[in-house]
Amino acid sequence: MILVALSGLTSLLSPLTANIYLPALPVLSEEFHKSIELINLTVTAYMVFQGVAPMALGPLADAKGRRTAFIVCMCILTVSCIGIALTPTSAYWLLVVLRCVQAAGSASTIAIGAGVIVDIVTPEQRGSFLGLSLIGPMVGPAVGPIIGGVLAEHLGWRSIFWFLAIFAASVAIILVLVYPETLRSLVGNGTVYPPWYGRPVFPFLTHYATHEKVPKPAIRRARNPFLVFKQLDVCILLAGNAVVNSLFYAVATTASPLFTENYPELSETDIGLTFLAIGGGMFAGTIFAGRLLDRSWRRAGGPQTRNIPLEFPTERVRLSISPLYLALMCAASVGYGWAVQNGVHLAVPLILHFIIGYTAISLLNVQQTLLLDSFSSAGSSITAASNLARCVTAAGLVSFVDIMVRKLGAGWTFVLLGLLAAVLMGTLLFLAVRVGPKWRRKRTEAQAAAQ
Repeated sequence: MILVALSGLTSLLSPLTANIYLPALPVLSEEFHKSIELINLTVTAYMVFQGVAPMALGPLADAKGRRTAFIVCMCILTVSCIGIALTPTSAYWLLVVLRCVQAAGSASTIAIGAGVIVDIVTPEQRGSFLGLSLIGPMVGPAVGPIIGGVLAEHLGWRSIFWFLAIFAASVAIILVLVYPETLRSLVGNGTVYPPWYGRPVFPFLTHYATHEKVPKPAIRRARNPFLVFKQLDVCILLAGNAVVNSLFYAVATTASPLFTENYPELSETDIGLTFLAIGGGMFAGTIFAGRLLDRSWRRAGGPQTRNIPLEFPTERVRLSISPLYLALMCAASVGYGWAVQNGVHLAVPLILHFIIGYTAISLLNVQQTLLLDSFSSAGSSITAASNLARCVTAAGLVSFVDIMVRKLGAGWTFVLLGLLAAVLMGTLLFLAVRVGPKWRRKRTEAQAAAQ
């Protein structure tokens, strides 16, 4: 639990770094003498690097260790935050570059944390523990804009990045002092001494008993993370994550302007507080959806060991509850569009935000757990691939969802997006159950033959 909590704390910095910056965009436009469109490019650049960077650091974590990758990320993030805090307002290009570096330092932490879950948890408990590790990343989008707004208003926009620098440096110190290496190809079940850089100063979270190296077959080199895209079952799940994440971000990014337009009585602080509804839904989803996932695994007689038998219907068991989550998310998204367009009581869109947050994180948790079941030897790499698919598609949709709202109105925009997500995601779930077992068996047999 301590390892999961520390991983969640580290992963919190990824969404926090992305969202804490948003309230300061108008101020930065004035300070740097650039249009809002140009300042928004720093957001787009961040999202692109947020998807690409884990493709490099995820395989590093699978080859050289989770602890090492975590510390490298925190150091990169700390230095980039200090750099932005000191950036002169005449150097817009430097702001863009450092935001990209900032994304590279923060975005990989979620992928590395997923690798830790694979190291320390059996499939029977993987859903719950993966959900717990995502509490930090899910809280970030809700509290980030509030913290950023308060800091920007009272201490100036540079204080946002000094805050992030102090936070990241503090986490780095904690990792150096107490976080042990968990990568099984280095430490086995936690009793094998890792290289010197993998040992914490105070190793109270593990018990080293031998200097014998882990058997050679268990040691893996950093693999090309793009190879996972050659696996059809993996591509189906990655596409599903992309669909869910894109619909979620379409709701989240339109909330502020739609609330401002249709609820003029709300102040900027009030609008920032409305994000607590969708964040609360995501928080609840990380807790309860993971427990339901583990319960369905036990009811189906799922194995309690790390190795899942080929004949076990993993895809059907893991995805059994996904159609219900999908129906609720799409219906709530359509309802949200019409509710804000017609200016109904504020409680209605906020309740729908809660449902959207709950179902979105639940769907992502289910599919991510199944991905980790399929690639337990490369948990960070497969999570990095998932992150790339989610971020790139979400960035694409966010770039034109505002145009759709202006042309079609919020109601019809989310009718279109909700129906599209239902059709695409429903098809992908069907294919995952039908195609997934064949490709998983083929991949497992090929790996066994290679060893």
